[in-house]
Amino acid sequence: MRIAVEHQWGGMDSEAKRDALVTELKDYIVQTRKTIEYDTVADYLTDYMSEEFDTLLEDDSAEPIAKHIMRIYHECLHGNYSGVEEMAAIAARRSGQKTAVTEAPGNDDDDEDDDGEDMDMDMDMTTKPAKEPQAPIIDEDGFELVQKKGNRRR
Repeated sequence: MRIAVEHQWGGMDSEAKRDALVTELKDYIVQTRKTIEYDTVADYLTDYMSEEFDTLLEDDSAEPIAKHIMRIYHECLHGNYSGVEEMAAIAARRSGQKTAVTEAPGNDDDDEDDDGEDMDMDMDMTTKPAKEPQAPIIDEDGFELVQKKGNRRR
């Protein structure tokens, strides 16, 4: 979701779509009470990402997220808000951090379907926080040492 919002896969109103998902999902879970199962939430997440962000969740990532959401919901029903507080702390730390997107190794998708007509986003994506630039290293003579850049492609 972070990647989809950062790169505006849902258009200029990607942030509003993310916020709407949170509100709609919360309302849906609260209205159905305890009768909702995690797989229903996973289907809802998958459909929403497909419809609003044109993104297919082929890695079944919606299932663990749905399980986590339902676990926290049931904790809150029993008066335990530690899961919500933990998520709020994580969200506060992540706000302002950019997310880098890399293609998973071993996914050489050189199909002969290169007409560009239907662009499926079916490559495996992994996320990692964007690297912070390192401070320059100055030697005793006042010169800046040139640092080797990592992950150069040849």
